[in-house]
Amino acid sequence: MIDSERLAIRSADLRAVEHTPGGSLRMVPGDEYGFGGFSLALSDNPAEGGATEHRHSCGEVFVVYAGRGVYTIGGVEVVAEPGDMVIVPRRTWHSFRADGDMRLRHVAVYDSGDPDIELPSSSGGVSSDRMMGRTSTALRSATESAARDQP
Repeated sequence: MIDSERLAIRSADLRAVEHTPGGSLRMVPGDEYGFGGFSLALSDNPAEGGATEHRHSCGEVFVVYAGRGVYTIGGVEVVAEPGDMVIVPRRTWHSFRADGDMRLRHVAVYDSGDPDIELPSSSGGVSSDRMMGRTSTALRSATESAARDQP
């Protein structure tokens, strides 16, 4: 018998983390939802907002559905608009930001049921964590720190 409660994941039921000022990130970990080998995230970013440089041990694909984004992947800039997909190979440093005066909204697909994240630390090392727990706090802290460092 199919459990109708498991056929739809409601955005309102997912915990939103403010990963960039005025933005939100909602994670759907595959391990928790029974689809194992991949996870999803809904990301909503204000104009000029986004994520600071980070990387994952798994691969990631962004599917843009609103706005326009500038994605920096391994030092290469890629501009993406609705309908475009941006591929980030595993362990590749990347960041993104909304381009222009519109919000950037995309879905991130990870090829892991429990993705991790690594952030460069201010001491030159790397801080690593799982995305489903403390990482949201770590990502927000790194984003706030980067925003303070900008002129």
